[in-house]
Amino acid sequence: MMRTVRSMKLFRVSGMVAVTSLGGAVLASCSNGTNSASTTSTVASAGSSTTVSASNAFLQDIKQRGAVRLGVIPDPPFMYLDSKTNLWSGPYIAVIQNWAKSLGVKVDYVPTTYATVIAAVQAHKIDLAAGISYTAARAAVVRYSVPTWTELQSVAINTSSTRATTWDEINSPNYTICVVQGAEQAVLMSANPSLFKFKTLTAPNVTTCQLQVTSGRANGFFYSWLPNGNFASTSPNIKLIFASSSVPTTTAGSYVIDNSYPKNDLDPLNTAITNALNTGVFATAEKAAGVVNPLDYAASQSAIPAYVKTAAAKMFTAGNQS
Repeated sequence: MMRTVRSMKLFRVSGMVAVTSLGGAVLASCSNGTNSASTTSTVASAGSSTTVSASNAFLQDIKQRGAVRLGVIPDPPFMYLDSKTNLWSGPYIAVIQNWAKSLGVKVDYVPTTYATVIAAVQAHKIDLAAGISYTAARAAVVRYSVPTWTELQSVAINTSSTRATTWDEINSPNYTICVVQGAEQAVLMSANPSLFKFKTLTAPNVTTCQLQVTSGRANGFFYSWLPNGNFASTSPNIKLIFASSSVPTTTAGSYVIDNSYPKNDLDPLNTAITNALNTGVFATAEKAAGVVNPLDYAASQSAIPAYVKTAAAKMFTAGNQS
């Protein structure tokens, strides 16, 4: 990648900070966390441009460390700590494990939360995070990989205490719905307050919200359709109500890295994700994790919106991935 830096600008070259001014160039030593041996630079005289040629700094950092530091958030069935093996598992994990193997490095799992994960990426406490849905605020500070699926919204209800079967019924001040702090659903509600009428109960993670529903402290759990489908598969009392088409849908299951890295630094990761989708790595991990079709657990089959049926047909048809 070629970057042109003109006079009176601060930029990094080969482990140093270069400051150009009308009087010429001054170099000051400064560590930048990249491999200076693979970075070349030339500093020109006043009035001309300075060209910096850099290789993939993101990949260099990982290879130098010998490990991909992956921020992990309990988000079953896509990312979870297997109680039997005490190992992180799920489709999001499989993609990175496969990529790390191709790079000849290991994977270090760093527990985090949706509320803190972006800050951890920015601070370079982790190299990347998995399963991060797109928002404009996040996109201002991190770079998104290609997505792995389409996220539709749903409410998982406990039918033993909640009689609603449609979105119009559950979307009411009469019901208290659990929402994970910092998750896509919380962001959606903040950006579109007029679309949501139910009372909210905020929890730090998915597991806590699920417990709120099963215990009866919350009438439902507002979350993505696929994880909610798996939640419903664990109990005959848990059923799903799908959001109306007025509630925004997004591509989902992306990975993010800090935006201090050039955009092209994402290319190897994007290739790895695409390969995982096309070669069955992701699908195999989905099957192993027991990902189910959420439509099988609808509170009312007749109340399933048409757009949800279309998305499910694509997602669960052999050979297709959203």
